[in-house]
Amino acid sequence: MGGELLRGRVITEHWLARQLRPYGVRPKTIWMGEGTAKGYVLEEMLDAFRRYVPRSEVDALRVQTKAEAEAREEMGEEDV
Repeated sequence: MGGELLRGRVITEHWLARQLRPYGVRPKTIWMGEGTAKGYVLEEMLDAFRRYVPRSEVDALRVQTKAEAEAREEMGEEDV
């Protein structure tokens, strides 16, 4: 989808911000250790997700994310 929207160009921070702004989602300054960065806070995106993303897609993403987290945990245990 991203490639179709941008005709093959790279997605940039500016492009992403413009896409999310109509949904009330704006980047925030986030503390990371001693420094800061601009980024998005998941909790602030949840309302937009609930309004605009079909429940079936949210459930599928949840399953995928859980499987990826479990795979990472398994890989970490193997390294020990």
